[in-house]
Amino acid sequence: MRKTLPLLLLCGLFLLYGCSASITPPAPPPNFSNLSENATQMAAVTPYITPDDLLITTPALDTTQEFQKELIFRDDFDRGLGTGWFWQNEVPTGWSMDAVPGTLQINAVAGYVNLKNAKNVLLRPVPEGDFMAEVSMLFNPDENDQIAGLLLYESSRDFIQAGLGYCLPELGCAGNSIIVDIYRNGKLTLPRNIINYKENTLVARLIRKGDTASLFISSDGTAWYRGGEYQINFTPQYIGLIAAQNAEILPLPATFAYFEISVPK
Repeated sequence: MRKTLPLLLLCGLFLLYGCSASITPPAPPPNFSNLSENATQMAAVTPYITPDDLLITTPALDTTQEFQKELIFRDDFDRGLGTGWFWQNEVPTGWSMDAVPGTLQINAVAGYVNLKNAKNVLLRPVPEGDFMAEVSMLFNPDENDQIAGLLLYESSRDFIQAGLGYCLPELGCAGNSIIVDIYRNGKLTLPRNIINYKENTLVARLIRKGDTASLFISSDGTAWYRGGEYQINFTPQYIGLIAAQNAEILPLPATFAYFEISVPK
């Protein structure tokens, strides 16, 4: 049975984000290294992005994609983290599997992937060839540049982050929305991809097929909408989860109900 997040999880969620993990986290694989290239500031820090630099879309219901798939890996976050995960920049007190039992909660704190200071980025190696990553999550952003969701990662210079986020309406953004940010050579690719979406629960599927990544979204895992198709022009090495924000304000918890990887058919 599909595991989804009930909306009732929102109640009391923000009282629980300080809990720490009760299990021993997995260690990074021996061949993983946090790349040593010089960190590059964001190509355009969001407060200075103009409305002309944004691409705000409204997703269309997809009636052709049946998502036939062969499951490779699934983690329901109910018996500790599954095998194969590792943390990048782990802060043990910033994630928990006890705050909301049967889920993984990661606090969004200040940091950026391209600056190598995003905390508690959870990664695992991608399978060979084409694949699909799926996540069910709850997140309620309310400050600029908060985001939580999927991370398709080659390095701190080349990656895609896609999920629930917030972008200032006074900049022409949609406020609460789905944000797909693509970084190439350490710089944010413009226009940013902003998708109109006002729910705080999301089931997202990111499909890697050759040099493209396609995003499909749903509020309940039943009716699916086509979010967009994006050129990636890099070779993903890892796929995983991220929760981050741009300022030293109170941590904001993102709660993940399950994560899975499959091969689309």
